Amino acid sequence: MIEHRAIAAPRPPLPQPERSLLLCSGGVESFTLTHAFGTDSGLYLFFLDYGQRAAAEEWKRVQTLARSLRLERERFDLRDFGEAVGRLRPQRYHVPTPHRNLLAVAAAANVAESLGRNTVVLGTTADDGRTDRNANRAFLSALAATLSSSGLYLALPLAQYRKAAVIRLGQDLGVPWEMSYSCIVGYEAQCGRCPQCIRRREAFREAGLSHRDVVYSGH
Repeated sequence: MIEHRAIAAPRPPLPQPERSLLLCSGGVESFTLTHAFGTDSGLYLFFLDYGQRAAAEEWKRVQTLARSLRLERERFDLRDFGEAVGRLRPQRYHVPTPHRNLLAVAAAANVAESLGRNTVVLGTTADDGRTDRNANRAFLSALAATLSSSGLYLALPLAQYRKAAVIRLGQDLGVPWEMSYSCIVGYEAQCGRCPQCIRRREAFREAGLSHRDVVYSGH
């Protein structure tokens, strides 16, 4: 099999890090954006635990990421809310809240303003907009307009990127992919079979960087 050669991706425009708060889950996009901002940038990492199964592993990766780049980070706990919403749904989901971006951005906006920061950074990609109704252009434009009415800014630096392009950019920035976590199941070793793992594996293949990806427990 011929492996495609990775092509360097252009760097996205970024807001002022000392005025920004990044919603950080420990995945490919989070790692790439924090490395794009750089070490000691002043960026604040916001982690929301809303009862998702992978929360413990995600938070471990966010803490490791923050320590490596010397960034401030905080975990905010909405597990009771997420679990209560999850109980209302017809079956158990790994992600209990159907509108997690709406919940996360609203929570992050409150924290940002409390910290005297005016920008919430969300690492959604063009691929997300095709599969997630909370990440399509209409939804994000409306959300940005809502924040703007309160004097806040929603930054979407990866919105024009496909996931494979984000991975190429991360590779150019020296992102340690083995530290990142994308699995929604929540085991320490990423399963390789859930929707998030599948999208990640496909994107690494498309980027020509499969050999840089993590080892999955399901191979």
